[in-house]
Amino acid sequence: MADDKTMVLYAASYDSVSAAMTALDDIEQLHKDEVIGKYDAAVIDQEDGKPHIVKRMDRPGIRVIPEWFGGGALPRKELHEAAEALTANEVP
Repeated sequence: MADDKTMVLYAASYDSVSAAMTALDDIEQLHKDEVIGKYDAAVIDQEDGKPHIVKRMDRPGIRVIPEWFGGGALPRKELHEAAEALTANEVP
């Protein structure tokens, strides 16, 4: 059954991958502290002029690789398409 909850999208640009990874760790801690609920987050960098997904976190991670079956809040294909839409100054 589809989740009827509204999805909110936040995007941020960081000066470095390490700064983005620190923010991702902070988001994970907020989830562990039960300040936030479900989330789907990714750190995207550029490699050879193309988007590269450095790390992705999907919480709660109950399902087994939902992207392979077209599930998840943001399937892998859509994440790659969103990453490709970023301009060079939007990806560190």
